[in-house]
Amino acid sequence: MFLNGALHAASPVVGSDQGRFRVMNEAATGTARVLSAGFAPLVSAAKIGAPAETADGPARSMAEAFSLTDFVTLVRDRVRQQERRR
Repeated sequence: MFLNGALHAASPVVGSDQGRFRVMNEAATGTARVLSAGFAPLVSAAKIGAPAETADGPARSMAEAFSLTDFVTLVRDRVRQQERRR
């Protein structure tokens, strides 16, 4: 879910937590990292758009998660790919 800083922005959530990501700063480096809605580090592009993660996989470190910059680039690239297919 991508939102701007508007105080009164409202948008219905579709697919529960699918498409919702959290951004947190990695303590050691201050790098903004992307996590799933359930706070699991987002380490694979295959997890984008997938149902919210459960605790059945191995724990991942925050340093393995996509940086916010890399995540934004990945999403932009995917949107461009979809636009070309139309």
